[in-house]
Amino acid sequence: MRSEVIAGNFAAKEAISKSLGTGIRGFSLKEIEVLRDDLGKPIVFFSDNIEKLIGKGYKLNLSISHNNTSAIAFAILEES
Repeated sequence: MRSEVIAGNFAAKEAISKSLGTGIRGFSLKEIEVLRDDLGKPIVFFSDNIEKLIGKGYKLNLSISHNNTSAIAFAILEES
């Protein structure tokens, strides 16, 4: 995996943790898995622990951008 993809995934996990309103409290970043679909769109999988924290009826919107020196991500958790 390329370093900019790893940096983007880390930025995504940080953004997701902040969208939960807890930061990285009560769970580990290892409990968030960030993958890509065939078109490159981020797909996120949570551990059961985080699923309980979020609850039902929420949708996560995630965007990741990177170049060879920087990575940024933003996450919006909204009621669906």
